[in-house]
Amino acid sequence: MNTNVGPGETRGPVMSGDRHVALVSCVEALDVDYDMDLVREAVDRAGARVQVVSWDDPTVDWTAFDVAVIRSTWDYHRRFDEFMAWVRSTAVSTQLLNPLAILEWNTDKRYLSDLESAGFPVVPTRFVPPGHDAIADVRRLLEQGDIVVKPSISAGSNDTERHDSVDEAMKQIEGLHAAGRTVMVQPYMERVDVEGETGRSVAHRRRSHHHRTGNDRAIVVRVIGRRCGRSIRARRTVAVTTSAIERGATNHGQLRGCSVEAVHVRSTQDPGVAVVSIHDDRGTTDVE
Repeated sequence: MNTNVGPGETRGPVMSGDRHVALVSCVEALDVDYDMDLVREAVDRAGARVQVVSWDDPTVDWTAFDVAVIRSTWDYHRRFDEFMAWVRSTAVSTQLLNPLAILEWNTDKRYLSDLESAGFPVVPTRFVPPGHDAIADVRRLLEQGDIVVKPSISAGSNDTERHDSVDEAMKQIEGLHAAGRTVMVQPYMERVDVEGETGRSVAHRRRSHHHRTGNDRAIVVRVIGRRCGRSIRARRTVAVTTSAIERGATNHGQLRGCSVEAVHVRSTQDPGVAVVSIHDDRGTTDVE
């Protein structure tokens, strides 16, 4: 297995002989990274010693690892400066994958501007840093339909909201700006609800595989103003595929301020409607 190659780095084997590999996670993800066991088993089969560690564990000696693989550091966006300081430090102590230059680039979604400049099609996006007024962009985009507002540094749809009014959109933008965060304003892509999205994975500059979220059989569940432990501040659309219904649950996810441990889907007679039971540590909420 070869490494990804970043600026100033050479390509070489990651796992051979008795190499020691760190799969890097975070405390809150250790019990909910459902693919971690599969990754760990794959690394073990490749002949390397493997250990799952949290990036902010002060007892970890990163020089003891031949390579540290960023796996599920899902709290990075809430502790961004601290996380990036760790990234830069660890890149000196061991081989980091992805490499430092890649992590510095793609942890902030402003990389979309680079992709657009390179000729790749991207969702039209207006980046609005603190101190800049977004109201003209908000009004212009709302004339075409709903919009999405989110911070440029985020993960798992945290602080991501869909709006159909100027006042609500600006309220969210002002709150993010007050926290010193750059905001993204985008048109809501209605077709994703029906067509889904396709993600492609590339390794060693070659396409490895792709995965699809949602499809033309997706059931769209809209949650409006319900409660799940904590209040849901605004509407949220969740696409639940028929495969999720067949296995009875979707993967771990976030639902507007509610940390969801499981989402169980029960079909109804109407093929376009599902009843979703959302379970978290504060109880259960049924949403139709």
